[in-house]
Amino acid sequence: MGEAAPILSTSSIYSQASRHGSISPLDWSRPMDVHKMSDHPGASLVVNQLMAEVAALLGRGKLHKRYRQHVAAVALDLFSAWSDDPALYVAYPRGRDYYGVGERMALLHFDRDILTTVVDSMTTLGYTENNGGYYNHVTSRGKQARMRAMDRLAALMLSAKVAAGDIVRQHDELYLRAEKDAKGKKVAMPVQETRKTATMRRNVRIINDLLRKTSVRLDLDDAGMAELVGVLGHCPDFRCDTVYRVFNNGVMNRGGRFYGHWAQGIPCRYRAHLLINGEPATEYDFSGLHCRLLYAQAGAIPPAGDMYSLPNLSMDDNKAVRDVLKTLWLAAINAETDDAAIRATQRGVRQEFGVTVSQGELQVWLAGLRERHAPIAKYLGSGAGLGLQYLDSLLAEGILLDLAAQDIPAIPVHDSFIVPLSKGPELVAAMNRAWTARYGIAIGIDAKYPVPLS
Repeated sequence: MGEAAPILSTSSIYSQASRHGSISPLDWSRPMDVHKMSDHPGASLVVNQLMAEVAALLGRGKLHKRYRQHVAAVALDLFSAWSDDPALYVAYPRGRDYYGVGERMALLHFDRDILTTVVDSMTTLGYTENNGGYYNHVTSRGKQARMRAMDRLAALMLSAKVAAGDIVRQHDELYLRAEKDAKGKKVAMPVQETRKTATMRRNVRIINDLLRKTSVRLDLDDAGMAELVGVLGHCPDFRCDTVYRVFNNGVMNRGGRFYGHWAQGIPCRYRAHLLINGEPATEYDFSGLHCRLLYAQAGAIPPAGDMYSLPNLSMDDNKAVRDVLKTLWLAAINAETDDAAIRATQRGVRQEFGVTVSQGELQVWLAGLRERHAPIAKYLGSGAGLGLQYLDSLLAEGILLDLAAQDIPAIPVHDSFIVPLSKGPELVAAMNRAWTARYGIAIGIDAKYPVPLS
């Protein structure tokens, strides 16, 4: 990795990389963070003025109170991005699918018609620039719409004496995604306040208290940052430095994984260039975790070697298709039918690796995985994945709290954890403690890097 770079401010990271000419202007963007809020009196004055101007533009005497949340979210996040780099766009969803009952935006109480009306109105008023998105059904790739603060919005904020530091990230600790009713429609479900959820919330706050005090940066030069932007289609939002847990199907024992930190969203080979408090990072994961969890549940012993290999393939062939086999295995655990697993695998490997695999070949490999893992074959195509995610989220919670008690910051990435390089031994010890406390048997723990960026 080379000599550790100094800890840079968020704005300096953006401004250095944005000068690299290979990044297209609209790709120089980051996802919208609807969790940006401010208690600064000036921010409230700005939102009031924008509400009044949008209402006048729409020919209304007054906007419905729901508009305030949307106007504030757009204005604060755009100003935060402008403060990092005036050229930085913010990607946001305009498609109705993102706002259906139980979907993420609806879960956060955002309405598609209100949000698009706010953005379009602020564009007409000269506060924002707006660019439409697209989706290619052939390649399964697309880009969300992009908006950017104009100088008029920045001037309005600055005149109200609002600074980027006055805008903070605030969100709930727990989210519960919708379940489907008997007619297949999604129904929104609130998180019930119980002793268990109160403990979960408290634990997330403990983890976030340490993460907020932790500097996490990328040790990439301009070309490396440009390459990362090309891979992601956008920039990371370095201000997203906290996590929350997401549960599924309307119950608190499905899913539960930790999401929200910007470092979780970048590929592993770029995570190898993370600096935590100025120190190079390392990442360890449980080897074949979901597979081994199923064996533990079944009271059976897993086979030796790589969980995602097939005995009828040579070592070289297994190595060549391992990523596809792993994708197929994980899809089969999460899907409720073989056909759904195969379709998900085809879509996943096309998006992630840019390759196409036939249904026939995947059917043969799925049969091979069933044969290799006969004691747990019944779980393939069973939709068991969300239950397994809950189990791995319990492990993650224990590991993160164990490390937090030692004042060691850690970023969870599902079944792996990123810590400062010098704290690798403490991480491995915490992972072993969490696993053996629940299952009492040994499990493989692998270091994913340091490795050089290829």
